Order: sequence, then C-alpha cells, then structure tokens
Amino acid sequence: MFATGSASHAGAALPYIIGRFDRMHEMRAAARQTITSKPSEYLRRIYYDAVTYRLDALKLCLDIGGPDNLMYGSDFPHNIGDMKGCLQRVDALPSANVKAVRGGNAERIFKL
Repeated sequence: MFATGSASHAGAALPYIIGRFDRMHEMRAAARQTITSKPSEYLRRIYYDAVTYRLDALKLCLDIGGPDNLMYGSDFPHNIGDMKGCLQRVDALPSANVKAVRGGNAERIFKL
C-alpha cells in the first residue's frame, strides 16, 4: 500500500478523532456503505509533516500515520515557524524513526 494524500501539521485533528471515526464505522451500517475498511486504515495512506509544537502530538501522528509516512517539517517561514523546535521534537522520537523522519522518508518518497 502506498500513500495517496497528505496532511499538514502532523495530521491536525485527524489523529485525535480517528477513534471516533472508527467507532462510527463499526456501529453504523451507513458508514460502511462508502468505505469497507476502518477509517484508521486509510490514515496509513497519508503523508504527514512533523509540524506540531508538542512531542506527544507528534508521537500520536507517528503511531496513527505510521513511521514510513512522516517527514520533517518546520512551518518556516510562517511567523510562528520553529525549525529548531520541530527538529528537536523529531530527534526525541524513538531512535528507530529519527533518521527516516529527518530525511530518509523524503528521499524514498521523492526518489532522491
């Protein structure tokens, strides 16, 4: 399976509300008429940037989106961009994921 879309700001609200979406899919037959898989499975098809200002939010994005779809981002040159802080949060992820998020995923995805 490969990613088919992108979500900025570490997925924004998606990682926080996906449990509710999955529950709705489970409980409501109408929700299963359009998609057959749980909504959370589709979130593994999205690329995410690491722009968030809390490490726990970044870890949740990593968990929900998967380690192969998360890439470093800084929100620069936005006036609240935080290149250094975003990189520090990436570096605080589990060591098995840091190299991929720092650039390995982008190199693979963009065939660099």
